[in-house]
Amino acid sequence: MSLKAGQRRTVTVKVPKNLRRLARTSTFRVRASVVSTDAAGNVATSSRRITLALPKAR
Repeated sequence: MSLKAGQRRTVTVKVPKNLRRLARTSTFRVRASVVSTDAAGNVATSSRRITLALPKAR
């Protein structure tokens, strides 16, 4: 996915069923990594711990 500076986008992540069973609650913490490149070719990497929320069962 490509974004311009200042843009935001919501990302949907498919979680395997075996990982859903491991989650004691409907949320769990993961590490998200982002790699960005500017027009000059410089590369910057950033990572942050985020909380994923599983959808409620129907």
